[in-house]
Amino acid sequence: MFSRTFFTDEIYHVYNRGVDKRTIFENDNDREKWLSNIIRLNDNHNHLYPSRRDRATKPSDAPLVDVLAFCLMPNHYHLLIRQKQEGGISKFMQRMGNAYTLTFNNRHGRSGRLFESTYKATWIFNEPQHQYITKYIHLNPLSLIGVDWKNLNRNLSTDEIDYLINYQWSSFSTYLGRSNRYSFLNLELLSSFTDNNDYLSYISAFNA
Repeated sequence: MFSRTFFTDEIYHVYNRGVDKRTIFENDNDREKWLSNIIRLNDNHNHLYPSRRDRATKPSDAPLVDVLAFCLMPNHYHLLIRQKQEGGISKFMQRMGNAYTLTFNNRHGRSGRLFESTYKATWIFNEPQHQYITKYIHLNPLSLIGVDWKNLNRNLSTDEIDYLINYQWSSFSTYLGRSNRYSFLNLELLSSFTDNNDYLSYISAFNA
């Protein structure tokens, strides 16, 4: 279900991909830029940018959205976010798309639109959906090693779990307590699980 009406305090799965399925993250610098923008542009104050020193590292005290989970893939991204201010998602995503496109085009000597269309958003409105969508987001990187995870009829192997844990560009390792790199994340959805290992078991299990 897609929606352009966003309700404050509700959670949405937001995603988009490159125009003609092109790569939107060419290298780690691109990915780092996208992630620093999550902090820099998530601010409901009139000014967009705090001091240069703080702009990429210090979360706002008036965020437009809470970021609950994410994954960056070569030609698309996934964000799980909760709107915190009226119009917050629309404002945040417009800033993210415009700022990143400008930076990407300047870096890579191109012009024109980078994304296929306006981002898509699905309302995630109950706890089973909350749990499932984090699993969906965090399993995405398996496709990079040839695993058809959407049609998998078995539990994940140890190697596959290790790959997901070591994949830098998602929130999975933070969910497991293995990394504190992404301090902007709100991990409240973990409250549905007994502990980090319980969440790992959920991610690893077939049809969980």
